[in-house]
Order: sequence, then structure tokens, then C-alpha cells
Amino acid sequence: MVSAASSTSMTTSVSTSSVTKSSSSSSYFSSSKFRSSSKLLLIEETCTKLGLKGTVLHAECQRLDGSTTDAHIDLDEIIGFVNGQLLWDHKGFSKLCFEYSLHNFFLVVKYRTHAGEQPHTASIDLRIRLRNQDGALILVELNQKLSVMLSEVPWMKFKVIAEPDLSVFAQHPVMKETLTRIAETTVEHVTIAMHEQLTIAMEAAIAVVTKSAMHHVSEQIQTLVAGVTGYGASASPSITAAEHLRLFGAGAFANLQAHGYEVNEHNYNFNGAFYSAPVSHIDGHGHHLSRDEHSYAAIAKHAQVAHT
Repeated sequence: MVSAASSTSMTTSVSTSSVTKSSSSSSYFSSSKFRSSSKLLLIEETCTKLGLKGTVLHAECQRLDGSTTDAHIDLDEIIGFVNGQLLWDHKGFSKLCFEYSLHNFFLVVKYRTHAGEQPHTASIDLRIRLRNQDGALILVELNQKLSVMLSEVPWMKFKVIAEPDLSVFAQHPVMKETLTRIAETTVEHVTIAMHEQLTIAMEAAIAVVTKSAMHHVSEQIQTLVAGVTGYGASASPSITAAEHLRLFGAGAFANLQAHGYEVNEHNYNFNGAFYSAPVSHIDGHGHHLSRDEHSYAAIAKHAQVAHT
């Protein structure tokens, strides 16, 4: 038979146990649960007025709504001292060290390996594992499941000599979760890199196509002008240069027509449109034809006298 006093004692014990368990769970943080429920904040960006009272770290931390609140965490519960080093996921550094202080975001302690010797110092950066969760200082928990999986041997059993069982490895839930996290954290960087590479490739392709098109247009203009004027021409892809060439070609064509018209007035029956030679060459032909005309007249006169 249980007495009232013992019943009260049991109730108190259970209550104390639940409070202790709640306090312990609030000191540690699961990264997977955090990502799904809240936002992780860096202490160097959202926490100010950091100070140590014994082994307890106090700070003024910013909440998600913009307000600030006082937060604290006992570093002696999450940091230990092993072989002259301060390490995470251990406890009780204060039992082996003395004169602990805070320098910016570093916990600095002094210790002696042997009695009577000069003290040594050790430090640890609190920014590595401490985070601000909506105004509460928490310890970021490492993925212990992945560490255990990678240290296990069974999933690396060999079916054949030197052939690991990769199907077991690929189907392992921890590996799936890890690969998913890696993909989520790197997709933005991959997208940016791909965009930069595509931009460079497109710019290079546009430059090549534009250069080829300008060369093609230049050749077409040169062929067109040469066919119209009869002159060898050099065309430029520039609109201004092409317009100048067209005007120059039209002027040369008109000049030749004018010389051809002058020859027709002297009954030489020349058409200037069919001549691309210089004017001096045409004049030479004119003198040559004049001499031929005088020769024809002398022959005709001689024939008339002979007939008479």
C-alpha cells in the first residue's frame, strides 16, 4: 500500500524528471527539425552584449519579429576539455580549466597539465555551433546518423571480389537524406554558374553570326554595284559607305553617257552606255575614225574620175 507521502514524492520526482528532460531538449538542436519549423540565425549577426557569468553565456538576441530578448546557455554542458583542447559534444571543461573568459566570440580558458608549471591557454570559436533560434541560444546538432553510417561496415559487404553492394548504399535512408540536403544547398550555385556559361556562349555566338551576316551583305552590295556600273567596286557593310558607293557609281555612269552622246553628235554612231574606258581612249578612237573618213573620201573621188 502506497502512502500519501510516497505518492507525493513520486509525483514530484516525475515532474522534476520531465522538467530536466525539457531543459535538456531545449539546449540541443536537431538541424532537420529546425529547417522545417523555423529560421536559423547567426549569433554574430543577431546577438549582442555577449558576456560570461561563470560558465554561462549571456547575450541579447534578436527575434524573428524584430524584437530583442535576453538569452543564455551553459557552455559547461556542451563543451569539454580533452588533451589540451576545448571540444564540442563534451561536458565539464570547468573541472580541468580555470580563468575562462570571452574574447569576441571565442571562449578562452587557462589550464595546467602539471602542478606548479606555467599555465597554458586554449580557445574555441562559439560561432561554429551556436545559433540563434528566434531569441534562444541553441547548439546545432551534427548529423550523427551519417557519421555512424559511414563508420559501419555491413553496407560495404562484397558480393563479388572488389565489388561493393552499391544498391544497399544507394537505398540507405541516411544517404538519401544527405544527398537531398546537398542538392538543395547547391542548386542555387549551379543555376548561377550555368546562367553565366550560357550568357558567355550566347554572346560569342551572336558575335560570330553578326560578323558573318555583315560579310555576306558586303559581298552582295559589291556584286550589285559592279553589275550596274561596270566598275570593280568595294562595298562596306556600313550604310553610309554603301550609300556613298551608290552615288559614286551613278555619277560615273552619267559621265560615260554624256561622252557617248557627244560622240553621237559627230555621227560616229557610238553608244556611251557600252563603254567603260576612259574618255581619252574614246577620243583616240575618234581621231582614228576621222582619218579613216578622209581615206574613204579620197578613194571615192578617184573612182569617180576613173569612171569619167
